[in-house]
Amino acid sequence: PNGAQKAVPQHILVSELPPNVDVVAQWLSAKRGSKVRVAVPARGAKRDLLETVRKNAHESLTVHKLRRAGDLTVRSQALQQLQELLELPEAPLRIECIDISGHQGSDLTASIVVFEDAVATKSEYRKYAIADHQDDLASMREAVTRRFGRLAPQADSDVATRRRYRPGLLVVDGGEPQV
Repeated sequence: PNGAQKAVPQHILVSELPPNVDVVAQWLSAKRGSKVRVAVPARGAKRDLLETVRKNAHESLTVHKLRRAGDLTVRSQALQQLQELLELPEAPLRIECIDISGHQGSDLTASIVVFEDAVATKSEYRKYAIADHQDDLASMREAVTRRFGRLAPQADSDVATRRRYRPGLLVVDGGEPQV
């Protein structure tokens, strides 16, 4: 049997039929290559199996939520430690890291990675092509200027906007001259 046949079982047990069960069954049958039955078991072993699956799913969700809560606690503690070690006025809820890289001395690119609440926020990552073949300092200056050039002035009264876009910590890959 092909992969789709293995992926779609012949019998699917659900606790409640979807409103368009015939359309769903037809689509699954086409994927499987043979008839698929979608049913709500009323009694017996299949009903017991569905109840066991429901209980296991509920327990898995509970464990997942507890782990996430634990992760949040650990992340909060890590941010607090970072605040203390770097003597920051508040925990850096947004951290941005800038690195300049080149391919064999050309095609310079500035990459910015972002962490919010100690979690990578990939939708906020940025890459900038660096003009010409500048030295490291000029490349870093261009990257930082492009990144921060559009921010609202510090006097902006919208604290939520400032916090969202202004990092509490900026990490620059390089030495003292880049900083």
